[in-house]
Amino acid sequence: LLDVKAMPGGLVDIEFKTQRNLLSRGGSASIIPNTFDALTHLGQTDDLEVSVVKTLQSAWVFQSALRQILNLSLDQIIDRDALSKGLKDRLYRAVGHETFDSVEQTLKAHYAAVLAVL
Repeated sequence: LLDVKAMPGGLVDIEFKTQRNLLSRGGSASIIPNTFDALTHLGQTDDLEVSVVKTLQSAWVFQSALRQILNLSLDQIIDRDALSKGLKDRLYRAVGHETFDSVEQTLKAHYAAVLAVL
């Protein structure tokens, strides 16, 4: 669940859909290195529906924040039960949640929402 880069509906899927849509446009519009900015551009040019853009951006921001904390804290992705209480506390505070369980529920919802728009 915490491998936010490779999980189905994770960062790789978001980035792939974004880059695929950019590349289909061609030209200089296909060179936007930041995923969030690229999604904004795709929404403004009607290449993606606004609801799809918002779904992907929301998931990208949430998953990116978790990934940054995990990258700073761990050498590898481990099972949730192996995470210390302190790291769980840091993770849920970093993304504005009250509990680690709510982070997991939101992460699952984001994965499902991204998969639904792929």
